[in-house]
Amino acid sequence: MVRIIVLSLLLSTMMPRAFAQQDRKAQIDRLRVAFITEELDLSVEESQEFWPIFNAFRDQKKALERDQRRSIRDVQDKSSITEDELLNLNSKIQLSKKELVEIEAQLIKDLIPILGAERCLALMTMEADFRKRILRERLERE
Repeated sequence: MVRIIVLSLLLSTMMPRAFAQQDRKAQIDRLRVAFITEELDLSVEESQEFWPIFNAFRDQKKALERDQRRSIRDVQDKSSITEDELLNLNSKIQLSKKELVEIEAQLIKDLIPILGAERCLALMTMEADFRKRILRERLERE
């Protein structure tokens, strides 16, 4: 009975944090959409074509990064690591980076007909610009 009460209390304190984190991620995603839309000066028609392509790219990029972090964490969690495991991890990371370059190239190829070369080039720096802006605003608030 005590375990049930403790578990209930633990879950009730963790749930608001989980929802707050989801809300924060959703808010950042909305801000990112607004930032990119404004910076690229996307029309309604361009937005309808742009966002599905860009979101698919971001999903692929996140999956690659997640797999890479998981592979590194798996190796770090071991008490002893062999040279072969380190070489294997290095190969995985290099393949992941190569795949990221390939999907970025495909993104540009897919978006040039929609945005043109100049706005595609601007898009390549926007993620970093967005992160800087969010960080700057957060520091200003604190």
